[in-house]
Amino acid sequence: MGKTLMLIAAVAAGAGVGFLIYRKFRSRCLP
Repeated sequence: MGKTLMLIAAVAAGAGVGFLIYRKFRSRCLP
């Protein structure tokens, strides 16, 4: 059970970080 929660937390954190990087990258490329 604990491993599953850690896995979900890691996936959620990775998605959040990826989204922030994507948004920053997009805003930098577009005018």
